[in-house]
Amino acid sequence: MNYGSGSPGSAASLFSSDEEKVQETSEYTGIATGNITTAVDELHTSQLALRSDQSVLQEQQAQDLSDQNSQATDLGRATGTQQQMEQLQAQVTGQLATAVAQQAAAQAAAAAAAVRAAQAAAAASAASAARAAAVAAASARSHDSATTAPAPTSGGADPALNPFLQCVVQVESGGNYGAVSPNGLYMGAFQFSQATWNMAAQAAGRPDLVGVPPNQASKADQDTVAVALYALDGEQPWLGDRCSS
Repeated sequence: MNYGSGSPGSAASLFSSDEEKVQETSEYTGIATGNITTAVDELHTSQLALRSDQSVLQEQQAQDLSDQNSQATDLGRATGTQQQMEQLQAQVTGQLATAVAQQAAAQAAAAAAAVRAAQAAAAASAASAARAAAVAAASARSHDSATTAPAPTSGGADPALNPFLQCVVQVESGGNYGAVSPNGLYMGAFQFSQATWNMAAQAAGRPDLVGVPPNQASKADQDTVAVALYALDGEQPWLGDRCSS
């Protein structure tokens, strides 16, 4: 056999080519392995980051749920407090309405009592005057045979006025029970407005006088309503005139 065929340079070239392939294969394998390792490391890093994000998200969800429960509790307490306040307000309103009604009833009773007392005083005064007139007439008849008729009396229907109301009559109207102010708003000897007259007439127990113009009412009725108003409010309705203390 001729082992010497071919040149020595060709054999060297063949072996040299195999070595280069092995080296290239080795380098490729190293590069590929390195890339895979890097990718796996990056994947592990991403997984860790994802787990961390999931943990943070779960904590946030738990905190949100806790906040919602706390807000629901606060809302329930606020609702309960509001209901209690509404019940308390209703109770206070009812008590206030009862107190106002009781006060109005007491004022009306006081006004009616004042009217009755004034009427009783006027009746007693009239009876005393009638007795005095009768005594005087009897004495006169004993000295004079002429017969005379006694003057009529009021019968006690007109209540007596206290000094303040007597002053008011003169200051407000000059004693004119048919007086009307220039603007037409105030009427009668005491210069009542219609609204005040209506209120005082009710307090005096005279609903029949409600709506009647004060200047068209009788002297006795005007005096009766004035006494009732004084029993309710004192001098307040006539503040500012010369009679006020």
